[in-house]
Amino acid sequence: MLLPSPSRHAPHLCAPQIHCGDPARILDTGLSAVFAFARLAPTENFVCLFNVSETWQHVPPDWLRGQGVTQFRDALSDAPVTLETDTYALPPYGRVWMT
Repeated sequence: MLLPSPSRHAPHLCAPQIHCGDPARILDTGLSAVFAFARLAPTENFVCLFNVSETWQHVPPDWLRGQGVTQFRDALSDAPVTLETDTYALPPYGRVWMT
């Protein structure tokens, strides 16, 4: 089976830190509605956050920095992550894979 060539429509195919062979560690956000894990890659770590509720969840940037987030970029879209009122606002049923 051949995988599609990386393109601007599939930036995650270009991100080596998303390789499934790298270990992952489940993280405790302190928020019951947010599931989180860190992907531990040789090139760069990233934190995955999933809001499993119908309400906005707010993750403190200090917590994200403590997990190794340095660039505040979404690894899947390559877009910057915006902090609002000194928190990261994760929308209902939203996700972010942050570097």
